[in-house]
Amino acid sequence: VHTGPAVPLARALASRHPGAEVQLARADDLGALSFPYDLVYFLALGDRDQPAEDDRSALGLFRLDRQARAAGMTSSPMVLKIVTASAVRAAGDDSILPHTAGVFGLARAIEAERPRWSVGCLDVSLDQDLPDLAARIAEEDLAWPLVALRPGRRLIRGFEAITLPASVSRTPFRQEGAYLIIGGAGGIGFELSRHLARNAAARLVWVGRSPVDETIDGRRAAIEELGGQVLYVQADVTDEASVSGAIAAARTRFGPLHGAFHSALVLHDRTLANLDEPDFTRVLAPKVTGAAVLGRVLAGQPLDFLVFFSSAASFSLSSPRAIRTTLAPSAARPWATALPMPILPPVITAVLPANCKSIPSS
Repeated sequence: VHTGPAVPLARALASRHPGAEVQLARADDLGALSFPYDLVYFLALGDRDQPAEDDRSALGLFRLDRQARAAGMTSSPMVLKIVTASAVRAAGDDSILPHTAGVFGLARAIEAERPRWSVGCLDVSLDQDLPDLAARIAEEDLAWPLVALRPGRRLIRGFEAITLPASVSRTPFRQEGAYLIIGGAGGIGFELSRHLARNAAARLVWVGRSPVDETIDGRRAAIEELGGQVLYVQADVTDEASVSGAIAAARTRFGPLHGAFHSALVLHDRTLANLDEPDFTRVLAPKVTGAAVLGRVLAGQPLDFLVFFSSAASFSLSSPRAIRTTLAPSAARPWATALPMPILPPVITAVLPANCKSIPSS
């Protein structure tokens, strides 16, 4: 199963299985598929000429899983290899194309719900000999959930524990700084706002889809009691004109912004079997389209930082929430490069069970 740009790689992979019955199908037209299959390659290669938020690779993988489930494949063994191209930065000099990175979280959810399947992701660079690349992909045993295949190198993602200092001499937040918080009236946004008000007397701009109600008024009053100020603007983070209007209102009230946070989400903590396509696209919209819109609207503004909230649950095979918790950081990177600020590696803050061990990278 392949996206349009992946046709040459799909044919190269087909040639790696002589004597087998091989079928090629586009990700946007799965009607020709006839399960069961022992091995499925899902080739999600992004298109640089297409806006990242218009990529439909994650939706194609969601449809493939639904079709396999409808065919009774959930109780049958199957290998599912998901291939992306430069969707993750495996080395500092990588040119990133994160359009298809949303499939990583969905792959984790599929793996969690299909215990008889072997599921893994391979991120490749296309500056390799195509037959050799196809051979490397075919040989991967999916022992790791995400592997990056670069010319002459095979890299796996690892995690390193860090020890936070007992105290800090300075914080990244300016006293009376102006900060935009997408989803500011929600759970995470409100707790962040409490911290900023208490410690920096911050001037906050909350952006949310809901009209002002008693809950929002109550939370706004709580922030003001802590020493902060709040401007609430009703806007949809997936609508560029709406977000531009919110930022204009923020600048009119507080002047230049010093930082921005994206904490908006649509909460549908359901298994894939209980998630229909409209709900799936609603889950993706604030994380993927919202990240792209926010990055474009803020490009050129001298912010101290732009923060995207995700979740450590995206690294857990036991959580169906993985489909919505790995999207924002990956989708945000191309827009972050246009902003006049350093790009920092992601930081995961989590309480790990005692038997959880870190995995070294190689």
